[in-house]
Amino acid sequence: MTPAQAYDRAAGEIRKPVKERTGPAPDLREMIRFATLAASSHNTQPWKFRIGRDCIEVLPDFSRRCPVVDPDDSHLFKSLGCAAENLVHAAAAQGYQAETLFNPLAESVRVLLEPSPAAQGGELFQAITVRQCTKTLYDGQPLAAAQLRQLEQAGQSPGVRPCC
Repeated sequence: MTPAQAYDRAAGEIRKPVKERTGPAPDLREMIRFATLAASSHNTQPWKFRIGRDCIEVLPDFSRRCPVVDPDDSHLFKSLGCAAENLVHAAAAQGYQAETLFNPLAESVRVLLEPSPAAQGGELFQAITVRQCTKTLYDGQPLAAAQLRQLEQAGQSPGVRPCC
């Protein structure tokens, strides 16, 4: 197996669709799997997770910081927010309401979990395993006309302005 094939296999495994919950308790490791698919600055994935009884804490991993391009760790902490947001959507898909709180002492985000019959996964949850932040080889294929139209329409949405 080539390194590229091994990478593709590993990426496919982590991006597999949601596993059905099989008990009354949330599958916290499954929620964390979805959290790790969050966008992060320079794809550094600068987070660690601490599992509690009714919460998951997203902590900064300063060993993954990028001091030259992010000297104040602003991007690092935005990345923690992205992971926490994925956790919120993954919790809802398992029937849990999630509340996020910033813990200034640990510089972390706590995601508190509470069962909720109204909680369910939505479109944003479904997008987690589809969204990518990987660098892959460009296949050289031009975009289809329908894809070009979508890009043009997105560039004409309210709040979008030209950069030049």
